[in-house]
Amino acid sequence: MNKAGRFGLIWAAIALQPAIIQAQDGPVNLTVVSAELASDHHTGDTVLDLKLAPQSTAEFARLTTENVGRKMALSIDGQILTRPTIQSPITSGEIRISPGLDPGQPDLATLAERLQSAETVVSVEVLPREEKTAEGGEPSANIPST
Repeated sequence: MNKAGRFGLIWAAIALQPAIIQAQDGPVNLTVVSAELASDHHTGDTVLDLKLAPQSTAEFARLTTENVGRKMALSIDGQILTRPTIQSPITSGEIRISPGLDPGQPDLATLAERLQSAETVVSVEVLPREEKTAEGGEPSANIPST
């Protein structure tokens, strides 16, 4: 490969980076390869276990690693199911949805059935940080945002 060809490849890689960075600001669609009902061994509650495809596993791992301590929204077909706080990086590609964490959450068996359809879109989005306020509702410089 000549010098011009090498520089062209480097330029192409540099030109693509902003699009990748911008993608993390909005929802990230995930590919689910399996969705199964299971029993939580601590509570006995029925839960929904999702297994992500390899590319989605890597993207979800990156997203959770970069945003520990922040809230994220997990949605199916645009309906938010849960808004957990990311406690630690999730690198396994496995997501567990517990029942009734958010008002209006559909039945887990219904969700498992919907996830069998290739058209179902599962997405995650890191939510904006909530600004803590002092009494009176005004933001305080003395209370840091998390």
